[in-house]
Amino acid sequence: MTKTVAAALGSIPAITTQTTSYDCLSRPKNSSQTVGAIPPYTFSYTYNLAAGLLTDSYPSARVVLTAYDRLNRPSGLTGLLGTSASTYLRSASYASSGALSQLQFGPAPLATENITFDQGLTHAAH
Repeated sequence: MTKTVAAALGSIPAITTQTTSYDCLSRPKNSSQTVGAIPPYTFSYTYNLAAGLLTDSYPSARVVLTAYDRLNRPSGLTGLLGTSASTYLRSASYASSGALSQLQFGPAPLATENITFDQGLTHAAH
């Protein structure tokens, strides 16, 4: 699958994104992105057994690892570059409804974001 985005004439060069291979379940395994005439940037992806994105590898050699809870919901993000690890998302918490309820960013955590959703109409009167 190839997608090309062209900007207005004479401005930003065209960007072409192409999925170059798929795994046995038809999920993207490798892709490339070309900006103008420079060599393409390549990306690769792996998945866990429950179809969650496990690793995302970037042209810089950075690998982003996604952690999951028992229900296969994302629960953390860590970036690896060589032997250096960076915690992007320390934890994610979910309400009993399954909605995201809290995110903790950074290793300490550096920031916590509590998320609330309008529950809306819970039952209709007859």
